[in-house]
Amino acid sequence: MKILDTTALDFAAKSGVALTEEFYATPDVLDEFEVGHDRRLPRNVRNILEMEWFDRATYLRGYKEMLNAYGGRSFYNMTGFGDISILALLYTQRAATAEMLPGLSDEIYLVTGDKGLTKKVRREFCDKADSFSKTVRISKPEEYFRP
Repeated sequence: MKILDTTALDFAAKSGVALTEEFYATPDVLDEFEVGHDRRLPRNVRNILEMEWFDRATYLRGYKEMLNAYGGRSFYNMTGFGDISILALLYTQRAATAEMLPGLSDEIYLVTGDKGLTKKVRREFCDKADSFSKTVRISKPEEYFRP
């Protein structure tokens, strides 16, 4: 699974990178991107909540937990929710892989240039002593989209 945050979508749009793989983004990230750009998203960037296989109930539970755990959001300016939604997506994927045998879950690539989000993802999902932490990879957009 390949997940894009707003910085990755911005980088791809500004650099003219053709997104040829299938990527996922959360509705908050898609909204943040559309507010800042006067263009449509590439067809292969999918809204994770529109996928039939995605567990929306677990996502909402994770969203609530992450919303309460992390500050830095503004309801007035509607900022900071993209990070929360990505943390909730990873929370959902961790729950989905909890009952799998180690090594059977797919790797998850998060493409982000956001240092704050990277730190939160590492704290929540990469620094744990579980099999899920071994599947999460974080890449900066300029490294991931390198020609």
